Amino acid sequence: MTAQPELREVAPGVHAWIQPDGTWWINNAGAVHADGEVVVIDTCATARRTRLFLDALAAATGDAPIRLAVNTHLHEHTRQGILQDFILANTPPAWSPTPDWGVEAVRPPTVSFRDEITLHAGSARLHCAV
Repeated sequence: MTAQPELREVAPGVHAWIQPDGTWWINNAGAVHADGEVVVIDTCATARRTRLFLDALAAATGDAPIRLAVNTHLHEHTRQGILQDFILANTPPAWSPTPDWGVEAVRPPTVSFRDEITLHAGSARLHCAV
């Protein structure tokens, strides 16, 4: 595992965000880049970690525009889960010290899906199924 987070191209146009092991709330994140467009697959637990990911992604893709961000965690319940979030607003006392989330507001998704969805970024086709 790497000591610093890094973006790795694991297949042509497919990027994985690799984060150091041994810290709290390690998450998977990545992106697909095709024909000058980017689809982000998940983000990171804090604003700082997400900014590092997005900066690395911009460098790797020549600042290609992000057309869509997909949250894979709660599927059709993602919007409700984000709107009812308890961690950012009321981090449990057992989490001491409290992480510096760096998030002032959340952006709930405008699209959710139950079973499957197909997304397109340029010529890339992404099929997500539960």
